[in-house]
Amino acid sequence: MKKSLMFLCLVLCSMVAMAGNPFKSIIGKEKLKEIMNSSEKALVVFDWSEAKYDKTKDLKEKLADDYDFVLSDCEKSFVEGFNKQSKKIQLAKDASGAKYKFILKVTSIDRYFQPMTFVPKHEAKMWGSLEIVNPETNESLVKVTIDEAEDGYDLVPKECFGKTFLKLGERTAKLK
Repeated sequence: MKKSLMFLCLVLCSMVAMAGNPFKSIIGKEKLKEIMNSSEKALVVFDWSEAKYDKTKDLKEKLADDYDFVLSDCEKSFVEGFNKQSKKIQLAKDASGAKYKFILKVTSIDRYFQPMTFVPKHEAKMWGSLEIVNPETNESLVKVTIDEAEDGYDLVPKECFGKTFLKLGERTAKLK
């Protein structure tokens, strides 16, 4: 009995240790709490200008016909995930008079196939940064580095990216 409990404890500890937080560094943490607790609308802007596939390949070339679908799905999913989890501040792509501007810069996305799970699936990863600025002065208030956001998976390869951005939006809404 004692060995079983010890084994169970080790399994739980290893699960917690392997659960990754994609937010690696946060500059302006004291301002972040104020922003996330405000009852404002915020403008969200996505910057795909330097995005690569697997950190080396051209994104548009690699995704080919799915390029427009993947980008729009990722953007829609991020906003949806954020707004679902956020208790106060809400994101919109056309928020006029917004007090804050969230700029999500995507530097790389990647996808891999997991055949050895109960249901084989495609899982996506994302690297980038999130910057919150004052839209009137363009003053940077908060900077967050995102390193290997994952956990979004789907049976359809092009839809797994949107699932990752949905999870990222939910995690972003919980930042404090």
